[in-house]
Amino acid sequence: MIPKRRLVYRIDVYQDENPKPIDVLYCKPENIKYWLDRGVDVIGPFWTVNTLTVTPAKWDQLFSVNPY
Repeated sequence: MIPKRRLVYRIDVYQDENPKPIDVLYCKPENIKYWLDRGVDVIGPFWTVNTLTVTPAKWDQLFSVNPY
């Protein structure tokens, strides 16, 4: 059986004129509304939202709770 790929949102956070993101966040589709429902500052950081599909192994790696 072929494992089913799952949808994930990747949020890249940028600061001012810096071409590289200062932070990269991964978000489950059911939680995207919490990340994008913030007030936006005109001068502060901004973000882009990208959709990805990941394998079940990558999903576990991104969202599992690691005590170490």
